[in-house]
Amino acid sequence: MAALEWRTGIVREYHPDRGRGRLVDTETNEELLFHRDAIEEKGWSPGRKVRVQYAMQEQEGRKVVAKVKRG
Repeated sequence: MAALEWRTGIVREYHPDRGRGRLVDTETNEELLFHRDAIEEKGWSPGRKVRVQYAMQEQEGRKVVAKVKRG
């Protein structure tokens, strides 16, 4: 597996009840979805406008947020 590339993003929204959220890359303004499983710190719930570090991974030809951690 290739090394993860860490980037900076801002959380747009996170719904703990649904286990998913959206973030925006601070450099490219690309909006990406992430799932609860990607959050490294279990029990942490990132709020709106929180700066995070995230890592991308390619799965089945598309980019997926593999990890999210406090920024």
